Amino acid sequence: MTVHSIRRLPFLLLPLGLLHASRSGLNNVPTADVSAPRVAVVHVYSAFGPGRDASFLTGVRTGWEAGEHGFEAGVDSRWEPGPDVPGFLNAKWRLPVRHDWPVMAFGVAGVALSETDRHRLGQPQSYAVMTENLGGLRLSAGYAVQARNNAWFAGFDRAFTVLGRKLVLRGDALEIQDHGQWLLSLGATYRFNSWLGVEVAQNRPVERGRDYSTAKLGLYLEY
Repeated sequence: MTVHSIRRLPFLLLPLGLLHASRSGLNNVPTADVSAPRVAVVHVYSAFGPGRDASFLTGVRTGWEAGEHGFEAGVDSRWEPGPDVPGFLNAKWRLPVRHDWPVMAFGVAGVALSETDRHRLGQPQSYAVMTENLGGLRLSAGYAVQARNNAWFAGFDRAFTVLGRKLVLRGDALEIQDHGQWLLSLGATYRFNSWLGVEVAQNRPVERGRDYSTAKLGLYLEY
């Protein structure tokens, strides 16, 4: 392994979903969902654990509909670790829903506008994903394309009602390091009320690298 590769290793171990975390999805992977129309979702999120500098990112996304098609778009900023990346974009297009087919969507994420920011953050990612509801248990799977970091991914989520509010258990598996290994994640989301929610997850690389945690605070603002 070269010195350059060693310096890049902490960034290669970061999941694609963490870098693009304001998009709708599971812990580290997207789903075919899109954000609700006329709702701005504002996020503050972080990854932390032994042997890594805690990250600090912010983001906002919203959704809209055009006929039977659904869309969402958002912008994120990374403040820690390393140099700031003040803005990188994401967008998703959900195809018209057909009851005899899984819901399908296509998206892009991590679209930094300058070459300097793309070098700091990583190259943009494109992906296709399908989500199927099996009577309460939802399954999602897809493929992401990114320079030197293509990845299969899959996951599940299941919603419950706890104290009158929605609790969602979810897990996912994501290839990292250009098919080099898998990252597994198990987490949950909880909505305290109509405008405040929290997301937490525990993440484990299956072959090398340390476990770490992620946390996200979300504000849901109607407009």
